[in-house]
Amino acid sequence: NTEQRRVAAEIVGWESVLAHVKAVVVDANSNPQVGTLLRADLPDAPGEQFLKVKCGTGRDFCLPVPRTMRTALEAQAWMWPGVTEAEILEMEVRT
Repeated sequence: NTEQRRVAAEIVGWESVLAHVKAVVVDANSNPQVGTLLRADLPDAPGEQFLKVKCGTGRDFCLPVPRTMRTALEAQAWMWPGVTEAEILEMEVRT
C-alpha cells in the first residue's frame, strides 16, 4: 500500500530511506519547495526517479516522477499540468 510506505518512510526518515536505496542527486534546485531530483536503482525498478520536496508545512516528501525528467524544476512543472517552469518559480507556496 502506497500510503503505508509513505508513513513508514516518514517514521524512519526520508534521509535514511534515500541512503538505504543509494539515491543519487540528478539535479538540485536552490528552492527546497522546487526540490531535488533523485535517481535510485530499486529492486523492481532500476533508474527510478523521485523529486524530494519540502511542502508548505515544512515536511519532506519524495514523489515519483518520470525517468525522462532532467531537472528538479522540470519535474516540479510536470506535476502541474499547464504551468510553465517560469510560473513554478513565481509560486510562493506549494503543497
